[in-house]
Amino acid sequence: MNSSKDTIAPAIAPDPLMAVIHAYKRGLAEFNFKSFDIEDDEWSDLADRTYGPHLATLSNWDKPATTPDSAREALRITLTDQSGIYGCDAAVTCMIKAAYGFLKGASE
Repeated sequence: MNSSKDTIAPAIAPDPLMAVIHAYKRGLAEFNFKSFDIEDDEWSDLADRTYGPHLATLSNWDKPATTPDSAREALRITLTDQSGIYGCDAAVTCMIKAAYGFLKGASE
């Protein structure tokens, strides 16, 4: 019989960078979906309601990635125009630093 009191499973720490990247991608997909039905003067408001807050978080990220997956994804979104951050220098720089921080820590 295996009950919860008989087994101690290690807690899985959340990956904060990956969570923000996923939220950003969901927001960007929502923006792209909804942008077909809005007027040109509403795009800024739609961005603020969808991917904008997550892009701001990525643009101010100051911690290293904590997993290989988030380090890879941080680099991937800097290299593809479809990700949306390609033209956002602050986000690109922060994501490269996050990936480098992970690699630097992994090599020590």
